[in-house]
Amino acid sequence: MDDKLFTCPVCGMARNPDVPLAEHNGMHYYFCTPQCRETFLEHPRLYSTRKPSHQHLLKCRIFKMNKPLFTGQRDGIQKILGEMMGVESISIEEGDLAVSYDLLQVSASQIEAQLDSAGYTLNRGWLHRLRRSWIHEREETELANRATGKAPCCNQSPKGR
Repeated sequence: MDDKLFTCPVCGMARNPDVPLAEHNGMHYYFCTPQCRETFLEHPRLYSTRKPSHQHLLKCRIFKMNKPLFTGQRDGIQKILGEMMGVESISIEEGDLAVSYDLLQVSASQIEAQLDSAGYTLNRGWLHRLRRSWIHEREETELANRATGKAPCCNQSPKGR
């Protein structure tokens, strides 16, 4: 049997039999981590129609923490975010957490959820919540636009006419 049939459509790694498969348009998709499965389920069309060359869409975001972080907390954040698929780099200075990541593998909302589940609190001021909401919306729109493919330009006719 072809091993390519059992690779993760999100990152291209080998499937993990412990991670449940997902079905989309009558096809079964296998994943290496629960995070990749969750990413696929949020935008299945993006990953089911993408070529296996696995493009990258790098982003860098600064997350404002609720308070300055101590060395042990910094190490903990480095560990939990470093284990996430798609996280490229992490830099922490006092209460600012800068994360570079591949949006095709992980989103800002997934990073925030990982921090929250580990007990790290982001700044809850209204301006910071508004900014995070805007980033989530922007990322969702960017992924949705990518999933639809390229539309013909306004001055070019669609192919096949």
